[in-house]
Amino acid sequence: MNKMTRIFLAVGLLSFAACGDDSLSEEDSQKGFMATNAVLAQGGAGAQSAAVQGLLSVDYTYNCIEGGSAKFVGELDDTSQDTGTDATFNYTVTFDGCVSQGVSITGEMVYSLDVLANDTDATVEYSYVGNVSFGGDISGDCDLDIYAKFITSNTDTNASVSYEYRGNMCGNDAGSLNASGTINVNIPQT
Repeated sequence: MNKMTRIFLAVGLLSFAACGDDSLSEEDSQKGFMATNAVLAQGGAGAQSAAVQGLLSVDYTYNCIEGGSAKFVGELDDTSQDTGTDATFNYTVTFDGCVSQGVSITGEMVYSLDVLANDTDATVEYSYVGNVSFGGDISGDCDLDIYAKFITSNTDTNASVSYEYRGNMCGNDAGSLNASGTINVNIPQT
């Protein structure tokens, strides 16, 4: 993947900040989803590290930093070229007592991504569909059916990211994550 794509993926994964559930407080829901998203980012990077251009079948077990595991099974298609990236993945992720940020995660979800990027622009679409249970620092169940879209633009003097979330997030509207919907950064000239 090119540099723009990697930066965009990092922004997208870090931007996913909240989750709610009928059986969890908003604070616990946020903590649970942030722990889950950290595992998806770390384990997904490991699953993709051996990727070559073209379709790759993935069967990768991520040993969670604080114990347990998350198994990523699916396909990755990275058709990066000098002019840009067209990458997708579709994993079924099975969490088996995976502990992240003091939260134990059990359950399964389908975690998908589609990236179109070049040196100045990128569009990334994520989806998270499944059910996980939290234990440890928090306790409760969380159903997810979330779609997220990030669009970036990067020039010599300005970078911007616009984003949109929609769907069901642990019993709450995922659109609650659309606080401003745009982040702009001015890049100083050297």
